[in-house]
Amino acid sequence: MFGDMVRTYRRRLGLSQEDLAAKAGVSVRTIGKIEANRIAAPRPATVRLLGEVFGLHGEARERFCAQAASALEADPAPDPAPNALPAAPPAFTGRDEHLTQLDSLLSGVPPTPVAAVTGSGGIGKTALALHWAHRCQHEFPDGLLYVDLRGFSHRPPLPPVEALWRLLHQLGVPPEKIPMHEEYAADLYRAQVSGKRILVLLDNARNSEHVRPLLPGGLTCRALVTSRTDLSGLVARDGAKPVRLDVLSATEARRLLVTILDTDVDIPDLDELAQLCAYVPLALRIAAASLVGQPAQRLRHYVEQLRSADRLGTLQLDGDDHTAMGATLQLSYELLEPAAQRLFRLLSLVEGSDFTLDTAADLAGVPGSQARGMLAALAGAHLVQERTPGRYGFHDLLRLYAATLLTTEESETERQQGLERLYAHYLNRVDAAARLLYPQVLRLPMGPRAEGAIEYSTDAEAIAWLDSERKNLVAAISAGADRGQRQAVCHLADAMRGYFFLRMLTVDWHAVAHAAFQAAHACDDRPAQAAALLSLADLHWRQGEYDAADAAYGHAVEHAVAGGWIAGHATALGNLGGLRRMQGRLIEAAQLIRQSLARNVEVGRTAGQAVNLGNLSLVYGELGDWEQAQIYGTQAYELHRQIGSRTAQAVALSNLGETSLRLGRFDLARERLQRALDMHRELGDKAAEATTLRDLAWVHQETGEPRRALELARSAVALAEHSEDQRVVALCLQTTAAIAHLTGDDETAVRLGSRSVELARSAGHRMVQTLALLGLAAIHRGRGEDAPALGLAREGLLIADRSGYLGLANQAASTVAELETALLGRVL
Repeated sequence: MFGDMVRTYRRRLGLSQEDLAAKAGVSVRTIGKIEANRIAAPRPATVRLLGEVFGLHGEARERFCAQAASALEADPAPDPAPNALPAAPPAFTGRDEHLTQLDSLLSGVPPTPVAAVTGSGGIGKTALALHWAHRCQHEFPDGLLYVDLRGFSHRPPLPPVEALWRLLHQLGVPPEKIPMHEEYAADLYRAQVSGKRILVLLDNARNSEHVRPLLPGGLTCRALVTSRTDLSGLVARDGAKPVRLDVLSATEARRLLVTILDTDVDIPDLDELAQLCAYVPLALRIAAASLVGQPAQRLRHYVEQLRSADRLGTLQLDGDDHTAMGATLQLSYELLEPAAQRLFRLLSLVEGSDFTLDTAADLAGVPGSQARGMLAALAGAHLVQERTPGRYGFHDLLRLYAATLLTTEESETERQQGLERLYAHYLNRVDAAARLLYPQVLRLPMGPRAEGAIEYSTDAEAIAWLDSERKNLVAAISAGADRGQRQAVCHLADAMRGYFFLRMLTVDWHAVAHAAFQAAHACDDRPAQAAALLSLADLHWRQGEYDAADAAYGHAVEHAVAGGWIAGHATALGNLGGLRRMQGRLIEAAQLIRQSLARNVEVGRTAGQAVNLGNLSLVYGELGDWEQAQIYGTQAYELHRQIGSRTAQAVALSNLGETSLRLGRFDLARERLQRALDMHRELGDKAAEATTLRDLAWVHQETGEPRRALELARSAVALAEHSEDQRVVALCLQTTAAIAHLTGDDETAVRLGSRSVELARSAGHRMVQTLALLGLAAIHRGRGEDAPALGLAREGLLIADRSGYLGLANQAASTVAELETALLGRVL
């Protein structure tokens, strides 16, 4: 029949009834009646117009016209329900969570009649809405209405009164009966849909006011609204369900590419393509459309283009300027106020993954209250997203678009001033954190603090800020030299040295220290080079790479001397002395630390003197002179308390706790270690917390609490492993092994003791090696295994003798003599 033929041609072209009516210049009602075969003899003009829309020629056109001429009036049948939906998007992928949210429109109690699907341009709002609408069309037997409101378009937004005219037209209301006044048209519209099960898809709304007159009302209809703005008014006033879209997951993005390309190309190529498209659906579809039917080599070439050239320019289709990522984002950008546009451009200078209100305010050079309003405008337009409370970000294509605008709309001077404000913002806050958390750590000389510079009220607040901004700081430091911020890079990296020592984030630590050295070398700043080398040396030390640490400290000494930086020279000497202690060269260690102490006294640096005294306490403890160790340790603690360094106080208390333990003053040891433990936990220093727990375990063992001792020792091992400090892991394992042996669990003791020896050897710390060897020897001896015990004890004695560990050497010598006598007696 003629109606069936019209329907077939319409669907073949992917047209809705409304689309066909618009193209042919007839009403949707007429199209509906023709397809329902309710018009016996369509007008020749209508048939001609339909044939032109369908592109029919020759015999096909003749058959079409003949079918129209022979059409007969069918038995009366109900008017078909209107269906103005555009075609469903092909290759729709993912969005399961959001589809479930939309499903709640059908099953919610109480029902939610409106859903607001929001997100940035190209994120797939219309695709999601159409996919869901087609999937659930059976739920709406009375009709499916659709209007493109052109809220973000190259054409002016569609006025509500015109949108109402289109909706009423789709409902079959004759044009002459549609009121011209918006309020009357809205009343008629709601009367037409009242009590019916109709879905209204209101696509591309400018804002809540734009769409509110078009909501059907009642509880039987549903409205699906899409917009680039957040439609918060629609949510708050009209009870709309918010459905907020972000980029696809990596898996969803790859699946979309595979579906569209219908190919089994190399997955790594697809993964990189998806990443370069920032997992944005429109960008992925543009890329896939450019590659359909192309060989795999074309994919690799396209990926290279995206990687190296103008990515936004590449993500468009030839001959279709409107289907381009840049053009899509421009529509959102152009609607912003100038101040918000400027902030959007400047935010491209942030190298990290996100930023805070404070960062945005300082970057733009405006008060926080003003920046808050601008960020709200950007978030409302989905040009930035508030990813977690107080932290904002945008995907890579938005960042690229902002960077492009920054280049084209801001002068080089303005860009550099923005960078200077950004790095000053970071340095102001890192400096404040460093002053509070670790004032004992030497820093490069800085000018006077700016008036109104930030201050943190607690250690926890300062460390929390560093933790939250670490990735951004690492990114800013790594990129700073190429952005003309070499001095800022040097000072930022230097101020973070104490933080990395606390947190042991080795990859970031190395990246920051290396970037600082390169920046300092480029501007021939000897003190800054010395500071960067101190950081690298500290990192090598903490990782047990003593030869590399030795070389870096030596170079730091050279650069500090050449640059006339006496305090830097003193610190390098003192740290080198600490390294010598780790290497078991105790006499040389004491000499270097004393030289450092003299230099610090010369320049009046109290913090440096405190560190030197603390290190001398450790040296004398390892020499076996625990009384002298306590004297130096007490002096160090008092100086750290005077300068207000809680991190250094915590370490000094831990050391004093161990000293009291060695002197048999168990109550004092327990009190000092518990105080230190609380401070380490507050500061988040896992390695120091582990060593303190280890000593506290020994206190409990010595005071007759073996079960509690073993619990604490095991906790120490777990913390040490988390800290990735192999020296500390070895120490904690040795303690746990010894306590397990004393409690009768020899199997565990041997296993943990053997692992402690292996780690201590690989770490190269001679004191830990000696302790581990003698500890494992004692376990074997207790099991009656004197031969392996003797071998371990002799190895421990050799290291203790060479290193000057007098107390351990005497203990090892006594053990060796006893074991040799026992074994000789068995032979005789």
